[in-house]
Amino acid sequence: MKRIETTTLYRTLGASTLFVIVACWVSWFLLVRPLRQAVRDSREEVASKRRSLTKRGWPLQRQKLEGLLAERKRLLEGDGKDDPGLEARSEQVLYHATSMFRERIRQSFASELSFVKNASNIDFREAFNHLLRQAAAKNIWLSPKVLNLSEETSSPYTYQMLLQVWTVERLLDKVLDARLLVAAHESEKVKVGNYVHPAAKVEVQPIKAYYLTADGGQPYLLEVPVRLMLKGRINDVRNFLATLTAAPDFLPPMHVEILAEAPKPAKRKKEDETMGPDDVRMHVICSAFFAFPYGEIKKAEKKTKSVRDAMPGA
Repeated sequence: MKRIETTTLYRTLGASTLFVIVACWVSWFLLVRPLRQAVRDSREEVASKRRSLTKRGWPLQRQKLEGLLAERKRLLEGDGKDDPGLEARSEQVLYHATSMFRERIRQSFASELSFVKNASNIDFREAFNHLLRQAAAKNIWLSPKVLNLSEETSSPYTYQMLLQVWTVERLLDKVLDARLLVAAHESEKVKVGNYVHPAAKVEVQPIKAYYLTADGGQPYLLEVPVRLMLKGRINDVRNFLATLTAAPDFLPPMHVEILAEAPKPAKRKKEDETMGPDDVRMHVICSAFFAFPYGEIKKAEKKTKSVRDAMPGA
């Protein structure tokens, strides 16, 4: 009897020992091992950051790093109204750069989102024909062939064609305000009734889109470039270039090439002549900018999805 009890005790002790060993092994595998790996990874990450900081010339002392962080944060966020910081300044610059279209869009379409989604071919054709009439009234004859834009132009992005029309319209106003002339095309003509006029050298160029990330998606900014060939006095050219970025407009010259006019034989000036020794020709590409309502589109898509999900049977 005593022998049986001893054997049972040994078996119980053996099973308990085995259970403890298995429990320790499972605990090590499930708890200790991941913790050791996490500690090893953390040490490697710290070492990597130290090497990176040292390589780029940053201090390794915490106090110095915190001081530099506070200084960078102050530069980014500013100290108040007198010093708005880079973040606020960038928003102000973007607001000014895209302000030229804002009032016009909100008068006709209520918002930029509505403009992007609802601008129609009828809107474009009306604006395009208005541009041709207004330019012709000022003796500027726009040829669709030279302009790279016509009443029959089609695009899935109609609002972009409207942006091009409005940009040309505003630039021509500035050209005339500066007392400059639009150069005539060498061969292209515009026929109106029984009269033929040389086409104006005004050309819209492909719109450029700027993205926040490399994977594309919706752009956050559109650039609308227009190329012109102008003639006039150098002082008037200087004044024209100065007015391009004056509020409320923002049409910065992206490319400027100024050429002196060939000497002309002396002759008596008429009252309406502007020829002189300082006459020049200027190739200029000016761009307008449109802030794409990326955030508004995301909100609208989210709202539409929420409504769809809430519908019965969705």
